[in-house]
Amino acid sequence: MLIPTFSSKSPIRHAWALAISAAITGCQAKSPAINPKDGCQIDKLPPATTALLLDATDALSATQVSQWREAVEEERTRIPVYGRLILLVMSSDSPFEPKVIVSLCRPPDGTTVSSFTGNPTMTDALWRRQFEWPIDHAVERLTRVPTASTSPILETVTSITWRPDFNASVPHRRLRIVSDLLEYSPKIFSGYDEHGSWGDYQRSPLARDLKPNFANVTVRIDLLHRPAFLRKQETAQQFWTRWFDEFGAPAISFGASSDPAFLRNATSGGSAK
Repeated sequence: MLIPTFSSKSPIRHAWALAISAAITGCQAKSPAINPKDGCQIDKLPPATTALLLDATDALSATQVSQWREAVEEERTRIPVYGRLILLVMSSDSPFEPKVIVSLCRPPDGTTVSSFTGNPTMTDALWRRQFEWPIDHAVERLTRVPTASTSPILETVTSITWRPDFNASVPHRRLRIVSDLLEYSPKIFSGYDEHGSWGDYQRSPLARDLKPNFANVTVRIDLLHRPAFLRKQETAQQFWTRWFDEFGAPAISFGASSDPAFLRNATSGGSAK
């Protein structure tokens, strides 16, 4: 059997050379420069940023802890490679300074790496050590946060939009809130009493002082049910929908369990301030 040969000027040989060169170049492509503190690219903004806020100012029931864990897992999976995930918890002592528990960019995992150009097993191990495990440890700590005497939800959510890593200059922002939505700032504004209407809010110092920017922010809310205040929580959903809309949020959604019919039949616990 004769094996065909090609001269150095053969177009077929030239095409093969280009293909091999391209493959070698792909194998030798350098990974982006990464900040070792947070795993983010040094010279680029994250392609997307998600801030996930937990309102633990009331004691969390087992069901509510599961809601929190589920929210974290969903957002951890949803964020793109090198996107930033920020986990925060509300602080009644410092309403405008929620505690940042984790702020990390998602590294590549094994599914994003070809065995031809990389090492999926090693990449998965790095993903777990640099991203999955720190987040899991943070989630466990947050389930044991002590309760508080106030719930400064409006102040906290506003302050998140002022953060350098979540302000209007950041592309593709997503805000997820796990909360009962019942604002409690004594002598200022409260969602627990009869003075918790939109009109009451407009007459409060909060309406004058709080100027969040939700332009291009997708908002998702997971409601923590408080059986003694289910009717108040239905009203609170309307309030928060209007509030986010007033400040430019293009999309606002509630978790499936936030449906009013579900609320009326909810059995999970919680107490008033």
